[in-house]
Amino acid sequence: MMPDLSLSSAVLPAILLGIAAIIVFGILGVFFAVQRARLPEATRLWDLQTRIASAQTELAEKQEKIREAERNISERDRYAAEAEALKRLIEDLKLELDGLADARREIDAAKSDAAEAAAELARVGQELETRKAELDRMREDLDPARLDALRAEVARLTDERSQLEEALGPLRAERDAAWRLIEEATRAERRRAEAAADIERLEQAKAALAPEVSRLQQEVETARADRASALGAVQDLQDERSRLDARIAALRSEVEAAVAETERLSRAQAELGPEVARLRTELDAVRADRTTALDAVEALRGERSRLDARVEALRAEAENFEAGRSAHGPAGVVDGPQVDPETLLADLRILPAMLSSPPTLRDAPLPEPEALHALDQHLDRSGLRFSTRVRYAFHTALKINDFAQLTVLAGVSGTGKSLLPRKYAEALGIHFLQIAVEPRWDSPQDLLGFHNYVEGKYRATDLARLLYQTDPLDPGKDKRDHVSLVLLDEMNLARVEYYFSEFLSRLEARPRWIGPDAPLDPERWRDATIPLDVRGLSEAMALRPGHGVLFAGTMNDDESTQALSDKVLDRGNVMQFAAPRSFPSADDAAPGPAAEALPLKTWRGWINAGGSLGQAQRERVERTVGELAGIMDQCGRPFGFRLRDSIQAYAANYPHEGNGAPDVAVPLADQVELRILPKLRGVEIGDHRDAFERLGYLVRDKLGDAELADRLGALVEQQETSGGLFVWRGLTRDG
Repeated sequence: MMPDLSLSSAVLPAILLGIAAIIVFGILGVFFAVQRARLPEATRLWDLQTRIASAQTELAEKQEKIREAERNISERDRYAAEAEALKRLIEDLKLELDGLADARREIDAAKSDAAEAAAELARVGQELETRKAELDRMREDLDPARLDALRAEVARLTDERSQLEEALGPLRAERDAAWRLIEEATRAERRRAEAAADIERLEQAKAALAPEVSRLQQEVETARADRASALGAVQDLQDERSRLDARIAALRSEVEAAVAETERLSRAQAELGPEVARLRTELDAVRADRTTALDAVEALRGERSRLDARVEALRAEAENFEAGRSAHGPAGVVDGPQVDPETLLADLRILPAMLSSPPTLRDAPLPEPEALHALDQHLDRSGLRFSTRVRYAFHTALKINDFAQLTVLAGVSGTGKSLLPRKYAEALGIHFLQIAVEPRWDSPQDLLGFHNYVEGKYRATDLARLLYQTDPLDPGKDKRDHVSLVLLDEMNLARVEYYFSEFLSRLEARPRWIGPDAPLDPERWRDATIPLDVRGLSEAMALRPGHGVLFAGTMNDDESTQALSDKVLDRGNVMQFAAPRSFPSADDAAPGPAAEALPLKTWRGWINAGGSLGQAQRERVERTVGELAGIMDQCGRPFGFRLRDSIQAYAANYPHEGNGAPDVAVPLADQVELRILPKLRGVEIGDHRDAFERLGYLVRDKLGDAELADRLGALVEQQETSGGLFVWRGLTRDG
């Protein structure tokens, strides 16, 4: 650091002036002593009082000027003080402090001499008082001649005094400058102490700010990383913009080509005008010929009707011949000999393997919360991470199978759609049957089996065997009190309406559950009975799906699958699985199936009637259903009582923790996701934007499901620009 040269140039002259002042004061003292020794007492002392008064007046004026100068210097220092200058000043003062030690000692000596001079002045004052008294006495004794001589001497001394005063002026100025330098040195020392205190305070502040500085440095590093990421994103956007520019250029070329083609076609149309007129004439002739041909077609239709009648007669003759040959007749009473029912139904009466595990019913009661806890543990140990909302939604959808007979798990392949039903059945002790749907399926026989005329018996499927073993009207069936879950895997590889439509209608027609001890009334089950094509029995054979048989299905979202019809959507809950965000590994010690089967009585005990909701909850459900009905009607997809009853049943059966009134907002939001959004598939977003906004507002603000509302809004924005048609793609929930 460079020393402050202005300070050094000010201090050294101050020291020299201080020394010069001391020398001058000493010389003046000697001079006055010599003068006093030369003059007589009266001459030397007669005007001493006047001179003292004059000196005091002059000293007061000088002191006032000194104070004024000090004020000016203080004002200058106050405006000139800065932190960096103080630091340099402190460093310089530290370097020069040792060099000023001698000056301090000389200044102290000067102060001591000044004190002695003041004491001498006081002594002289006392002496003047004494001499003044003597002078008064002497004046009385002096003669006029002597007085004239004294006056002349006084005049001479006055001149000498003037000369001395003239010589004393510069010395006083030098003395004043020395005092100013002394004051400046004192102030500099004081400023040095203040600066040292400021430095110490700044060091403490620096130490206190060190953690904040470190945090800011980390934030700077994070900001730099974010900036790098943002730059990468900008680069990606620039690349995307370049691709879009190329695409726009290509489209412009195509538009120009289309315009040119349009112009060419316009010219061709003008050129082909006569040819068009000729063709119109020929068309009129063809229409006349068509009328003649239609008359011929009508004649051929009459001939075909006669041939169809002949074919039916021949078919009847063939059936009678076949019945007489093999003694197989149509279902019901036949004319020929009867076939042994044991032979016909042997395959149907086989106990399916899925009913053997678990083998026996559970005796101890199983509360629903305990069953759900067992499900959570079973899924976690199996390495499957389904959110609580997904687990509860699947469980509740199966519970309301009286109102919604099918639970569909849809999504891309590999999202755990098949594993969730299987693990659910394992954890709760439910028999599980998985059926792989084939693209060629086109009738209920693909689900239940068919009559094999060559073998002379009915070829049954595992589903038909399951329904036979769990017939609710046959008290001899020991499996009718069990619960089974049937999974139609990849159910939309074939048209669901072709092979499962009639089955859905039979499931919906099942009578309401009364209890395990309900009377066995076949009439109540008449509409829910599924006939089997078994030939050769004296009585028609039929199956009845009991309340303990639950149905679920999986479907992949790809180009090889068929969309679900409104009939299926009206009778099912569709759980759309989005692509997973994480892939946890399974536990090596994953548990096996439950040791005991879940009793149907326990399962039905978990199901609540719609009236189990309180008045406030029922009113909220009804209001929500009313708003959903208005939105769906606005979109051209209205719904009726079936869907309303299903939503109410879902809200009443959703698992509830605690003793207070259940909150129906979560199950109602689930029903928007499972029932409403799948039915909006193919709706034109641009024409129904207001309806989608109303639906988003209902989900977010009235049902409190911001996650679902955000996903819905994102899909609407994305699909409106990409194709304009809405397709629900599912939601991955974290909680």
